[in-house]
Amino acid sequence: MKAPDDDKKLSDLFAEQRDRDARRAPPFKRVWNRARAGAQGSSSRTSWWMALSFAGAAASCLAFVLLVLTSTRSAKVASPVQAAAAATPADQAPLDFLLEMPGQALLSSVPEIDVSLVPGQAPDEPLQ
Repeated sequence: MKAPDDDKKLSDLFAEQRDRDARRAPPFKRVWNRARAGAQGSSSRTSWWMALSFAGAAASCLAFVLLVLTSTRSAKVASPVQAAAAATPADQAPLDFLLEMPGQALLSSVPEIDVSLVPGQAPDEPLQ
């Protein structure tokens, strides 16, 4: 159980810390005025930087688009996908080879069990 002195002592310590923080903090009016003065003076500088940044980004995008357009017009070589599609017969789908598995015949047949391997069965008796 806590003693009432502990609560009072803790409350006094927090009040003392609050007072120290209040003495060290600058007045709100001074901070507000400085922020307003800084925002008003730097608006023209910021707008120039924003305009230059936007122009640079637009120029690099335009250069990329022009590079892509000129490279695709100059080289009309068939891509590997188009070459593979042209080499595939018309009656066979391009991905049919994925359906073929090794040992396909083993999977489509029914295995035969040798009667001599089944314990308790005579060789002449049919399996049940």
